[in-house]
Amino acid sequence: MLALSDSATRATYIGPGHSDRDSASVRSNLPIPRTLSDGVYLKIFYFEVLVVSEGKDGWMGIGCCTKDVNLDRLPGWDPGSYGYHGDDGFLFESTGKGKPYGPTYTKGDTIGCIVNFMDNTMSFTKNGILIGVAFRDLKPDVPLYPTVGFRTHGESMQINFGETLFKFDIEGYILEQQSKIWKTVSTTTIPLPPSSLSSSIPANTPDAFIQASHKLRQDRFSECPSLLLHSLVLDHSSILDIMKLLPLFEQMLLVLISKMALNWSQHNCVMVYIHKIQYQILWMWTTRMAL
Repeated sequence: MLALSDSATRATYIGPGHSDRDSASVRSNLPIPRTLSDGVYLKIFYFEVLVVSEGKDGWMGIGCCTKDVNLDRLPGWDPGSYGYHGDDGFLFESTGKGKPYGPTYTKGDTIGCIVNFMDNTMSFTKNGILIGVAFRDLKPDVPLYPTVGFRTHGESMQINFGETLFKFDIEGYILEQQSKIWKTVSTTTIPLPPSSLSSSIPANTPDAFIQASHKLRQDRFSECPSLLLHSLVLDHSSILDIMKLLPLFEQMLLVLISKMALNWSQHNCVMVYIHKIQYQILWMWTTRMAL
């Protein structure tokens, strides 16, 4: 029920469009990449869609979905699917029941989709203006595919992956997101440990962390020492303070990773150490609660 043209970048609905059962979607052949051609970790992915025609009723959807989502449905209606619909401006996430989000869109409008791997969110733009965050808590290990969907006869959209100039300033957005994280890091007060804690930390701990940071700049990540927390005796409030800082700590390291231009395998190595620290703190907390 879809006709593809312009090197498969334009899709037009030619079906009857009598009911929801006549819906049809198309997704990209390849998922959103997590690395660039040179192996550098991708922080943000962006694409835009031009509404060529609203057709009979303009019941269109734009978003992303996983590989196995049914294409006989609009984006967002099924599990693993996220969609922003043009007829009502609603968001749909794994359900046919939408929620208010942004303006409607029709012929001549350009809708952009931002997949942010720095904070695992998805946002949309309209005609070069950011609408805001639409979906949160995306699963970074689940590949997503750009998708557009149609419901009534004559609807047509054309996707742009960067072949032509974007309406939205995506480069400025990336810089803004990085600056936001740095600002949060620089203005966050880290609680000082209890005085009794200082004597428990080996004197050479700073040197060990400096050594580890130097190793992170080398290709041979297998030699990087494990950043393990020492078996310290912490009170309950101190552990909770540390746990609150973990998301911020992870965001800060992701920015550092991007500035160091690590490839995907190196990024995974760093994330292993982050998770190792998180698990040890959780273990310390549960052990304390059991006492």
